[in-house]
Amino acid sequence: MSLLNHLFGSKKSTVKELVMDDNKRMALWNKHIANSKLRENLSKHFNFKNVDNALQDFKATDKILRELESLISPELINIANEEKTDEEILADLEQLKSTNELEKLSKTILSVKQKQSTLLKLFHEIFNVLKAELHLIHLIRKKPSKALLLKLFELIFRSEPELYRVFREQSFFGENKHIHTSIMKIARAILLEEEVKEELESDEEKFVREIAQQMHPDESRRRYRKLGEDIFLTLTEMADESLPKGEDITERMKLINRIMKKDEIMYKIVKKLRPKYDETKIKAVILAFRKAYNLGHFDELDF
Repeated sequence: MSLLNHLFGSKKSTVKELVMDDNKRMALWNKHIANSKLRENLSKHFNFKNVDNALQDFKATDKILRELESLISPELINIANEEKTDEEILADLEQLKSTNELEKLSKTILSVKQKQSTLLKLFHEIFNVLKAELHLIHLIRKKPSKALLLKLFELIFRSEPELYRVFREQSFFGENKHIHTSIMKIARAILLEEEVKEELESDEEKFVREIAQQMHPDESRRRYRKLGEDIFLTLTEMADESLPKGEDITERMKLINRIMKKDEIMYKIVKKLRPKYDETKIKAVILAFRKAYNLGHFDELDF
């Protein structure tokens, strides 16, 4: 039996014992994460720009489809004994969460202290998406279709990156690297079917988390959202003053990131904006702002 089928598949069928040691489980999972970037690149063969050519030369496309299928190890997930009609495959695709929903789920894992339940939901979505992709590849090879190819591209190139974001260390901003370590520890326990022990949240961590949550765009009427916007505006103005006019926006954001990591500068910004805040509250606001920024709470701002 395959690892993800064993962990997240239907319990209605006869449960078979999974004969797979811990090292094998983790090797399968780590290889799958490593292969995900290759699968994204392969899917570009039938993206919106190339899909018509992909249909015209379906022999080459079929080769790509087989390679994509081979990069999902049958020891990780297997649909060999799962027969589905074309209609059932299409219905399953309709039931999958949207990219936006997956992004929200991914960001929820970053923002909550107790991560096990949310990570379990994420693993279930990974299982559902991969299973749907394998069935979809079979359907496309049987009945080539522009709409189906584009759906497969969307799943691999749009949805999967959101599913795997929290497992990639490079997704984490500076001081939040410890969050990635915590996520990987819990993910490992889930994959190995071990008891998950999560650290209790300190009063300071709880305070920081609550402030960060109130900096979310949906909290526009909350005082910490307004403070977060003011801090971001100040950082943007500082970056603009230091960069030559017309500088690429990428350089602007890199400079904002560098400024944001400097405690002394951040302290002065918060103190100027909120003169009555004491040392403890200023420190909490700085940590909360960095956390909210890392969660993308200010992405829609365009100062």
